[in-house]
Amino acid sequence: MSHQMIYLGRPRDTPGLLGVAAKKATMPANRALVASQTGRVHTAPGDERSTEGHLGAAGELVSGGLGGVP
Repeated sequence: MSHQMIYLGRPRDTPGLLGVAAKKATMPANRALVASQTGRVHTAPGDERSTEGHLGAAGELVSGGLGGVP
């Protein structure tokens, strides 16, 4: 749904959706996906610091392993 909000030009509607997703994401792969999407949302208004923080978190999750994937 957060992808759809971005494509519809409504990025301000996505933080709430991503917050719910972040709370429910338990696997590292899912958490990385949510973090990267959150970074993307912060890119739209030009929030470079938040973008880098979320993308960095996604990168750390991926480099740490995706849980259950050899």
